[in-house]
Amino acid sequence: MKTGVILLPGTDLLHFAERVRTADRLGVDMVGVGDVPGEHGELVVGLTIAAGAAERAAIGPMVVNTVTRHPGVIAAAIRSISLLAPGGAFLGVGRGGSPVRGLGLEPPTTARLAAAVATIRHTLREDGGPRVPVMLSAYGPRTARAAGQCADGILVAAGADPELVGGLVAQARAGAVEAGRQEPPDVWLMTRVAIGEDRTEAVRTIRANLASAGANNLRSPAQLGSLPPDVQERLAELRARYQAAEHVEWDGANARLVDELDLTDFLADRFAIVGSEQEVAEHMRAVSEAGVTGVIAPSPDQGVDEFLGRFAAAAGSLGRSHG
Repeated sequence: MKTGVILLPGTDLLHFAERVRTADRLGVDMVGVGDVPGEHGELVVGLTIAAGAAERAAIGPMVVNTVTRHPGVIAAAIRSISLLAPGGAFLGVGRGGSPVRGLGLEPPTTARLAAAVATIRHTLREDGGPRVPVMLSAYGPRTARAAGQCADGILVAAGADPELVGGLVAQARAGAVEAGRQEPPDVWLMTRVAIGEDRTEAVRTIRANLASAGANNLRSPAQLGSLPPDVQERLAELRARYQAAEHVEWDGANARLVDELDLTDFLADRFAIVGSEQEVAEHMRAVSEAGVTGVIAPSPDQGVDEFLGRFAAAAGSLGRSHG
């Protein structure tokens, strides 16, 4: 199975470049740069630094949105990155979630998002440059089906449960068939991964990422309707009190909030691959059997090098178990 990591530039860009080099050296296939305006600076600057630091990994946004950036601007930016990065580039596109709502804007509908992705993909194919695969982030069946129709791949972002993942993979493949495409879409699982000596230690490192998932990924009536009323109430409070200015800050207000609302374990079960190295490898095997070809995970703010090493080891043990 392929692996990738999502990194945030922050304010220390030299340190960010070193983290990219570490991930590249450890063998990840993709390095995604998060689009988190404000405290993490401009996305394209981060992509440019990552492209110069990596020798083999593909570089791309994870994910860019079509609200704060025009599709034509997105296409031009990622083409430039593809010419800089020795390992090439990819393009992850999504609704935007917290970065969009943090600016007082509304994410696009599925139809508008799909149209923008189709435009970007057409532009990149027509300009004759190096191939840049375009992947659409999907939380539900409609967007998953759209990914199969208009993109090169799907980023499954709805959670890490193998049955749920398998359902969205099936939708993406059905969309590809409807569009008359010869090849099935590439499938990446974009999820939180935490590896520790035990589950408790592992989960603590990703509480901020779990808060983001709870506030941004569980919004549709279909998703919420499947949850117990008390969980729905606590999620509503999480959304109301979520602080966009501290988005994915390791021990920030949002990380503490999921503990306060007793949502940490629920969100870890729904949205993460957590546990010991062996447990993480087993979970990765299960999603592989559901149709996933790669797992890409946000790196925690703390202990980045240790996380990258353990993630690479877990993926390596998965490969050895198949061999």
